Amino acid sequence: MSQETHRIFVRPAAERDFPVIAALAGRIWRTCFPGLIGTAQIEYMLAQRYTPAALHAATAGGRLTYFLGLLESQAIAYAADGPGDQPGEWKLHQLYVDPEWQGVGIGRKLIQVIEHRARKHGAKALMLTVNKGNERARRLYEKVGFQIRGAQVFDIGGGFVMDDYVMAKPLAPTG
Repeated sequence: MSQETHRIFVRPAAERDFPVIAALAGRIWRTCFPGLIGTAQIEYMLAQRYTPAALHAATAGGRLTYFLGLLESQAIAYAADGPGDQPGEWKLHQLYVDPEWQGVGIGRKLIQVIEHRARKHGAKALMLTVNKGNERARRLYEKVGFQIRGAQVFDIGGGFVMDDYVMAKPLAPTG
């Protein structure tokens, strides 16, 4: 679908949106990631991170902020950001787009929103992690200025790990 034929935009997610994000996560993860991390890990991660209660806990105290990517009024993507682990860094924690709508520009639009927020918080760099096997996402990140900074294996519990690239993008100050 052409980006020009659809109105896409991003808005902050509210608690009332958590069931929408949970449903969208289930659809995206079950469609896109069985070949990367397997069904058991997908179900584990959805149960741990994408129930309305888990989303509420993740946003408590400002740790994460969620955004919905919308086509007209239909949620087709979501992202989350928050402070990074290092001083001067902001982190894009999550960015997922419904596979039917990948390529229409909503991922880039979400990244732009997160970059703006990072600069507003004084960050000098935006960082993220991406599964080493997720070449499509890695290519998008590289196209918008991210570079691989390293690799890391994260133990996420339940006997599962995430084997990721750590990517970073320097941010020019606003002026």
